[in-house]
Amino acid sequence: RRQPPSSGVSSSSGAREEVSFSEGWLQHGGANCYADHGGVPDVGAAPSGSFSLGNCLAECKRRPSCKAVVIANSVPDGQTPCFTLQQIELSECVQNSPYDTWALQGPSGSAEPAPPPSAPPPAPPPPPVAPPPAPPPAPPPAPPV
Repeated sequence: RRQPPSSGVSSSSGAREEVSFSEGWLQHGGANCYADHGGVPDVGAAPSGSFSLGNCLAECKRRPSCKAVVIANSVPDGQTPCFTLQQIELSECVQNSPYDTWALQGPSGSAEPAPPPSAPPPAPPPPPVAPPPAPPPAPPPAPPV
């Protein structure tokens, strides 16, 4: 598991371009996650075209449900299709493949467990019970006859 490089992704022209990766990505080298093999495809249409690693990661961050991407790990021009996933289970992904899975870390990523849900707040105490009403006063004594 490696953190992404801070620069040096090839562009389509073969020149090296500077790409600043934000923290929070974890590379799973050789892991190919896809439907029925450890990956749940992201909602919506898949990104079209070829992407550099940096552009693929940025595409995932633009999608609220995206938690990981799969991208070829060795392409001559640095451009490859970008597959976005909303969930991964690494133990079920194909290993030793020519693809890498990059998982978004932290509260919005699936590769780091979310904190356990907090306990619900306690129920408010019941309202105080009113005392029973006082008995009516005794009737006045009857006058003598």
